[in-house]
Amino acid sequence: MKVISLKFNKGKYEVEMDNGKLLTLDEDFVVKYRLVKDKEISFDTYKAIERELSYSPYYYRLLKYLNSYSKSKYEYSQYLKKIDTPKEYIKLIIDDLVNKKYIDDERYASLAANHYINQGYGKKMIEYKLKEAHVDYEIINTTLAKINYEELLNQAIKLANKRFKSLKADLDVKNRQKLFAYLLNHGYDYEIINNVI
Repeated sequence: MKVISLKFNKGKYEVEMDNGKLLTLDEDFVVKYRLVKDKEISFDTYKAIERELSYSPYYYRLLKYLNSYSKSKYEYSQYLKKIDTPKEYIKLIIDDLVNKKYIDDERYASLAANHYINQGYGKKMIEYKLKEAHVDYEIINTTLAKINYEELLNQAIKLANKRFKSLKADLDVKNRQKLFAYLLNHGYDYEIINNVI
């Protein structure tokens, strides 16, 4: 097949093929397939372009969503399901964006860990949230290992001071139990909780 003409019109390229087909393509397609006037392309390349065109609306919706929300690979695939993306396209889209590093669970896990630490949560809560997002166990373990103990302890102390600021310096047994339960619910381990108390 041969490209007969290539016209730019309203942000899209109209590509006329010698088989009578007129393709309306984004610039990405034109660059990716190096489409220029009089270029010959194979039938397989033409079919690949058609296939990509059929899932590109879902692809670009996910790209827009990616710019607004940091999520895991699993969560992005759930978003594609939510917008009724045909099942056979979900893996293609996710794999393409993973290869291009738009979706990166390691980066996501690191960002999520920092977010939850700043929100006053401990390692156990971070681990729970990452598991909930279906992040790979190896990535979770690596992320948790990188968390600075002192930073976590300081955040736990801030959280305790904010929650129990009306208490005296010496906590009675009842308030110690309340503080213990409060920090435990925020995902802190026993060692940090004991140091805070």
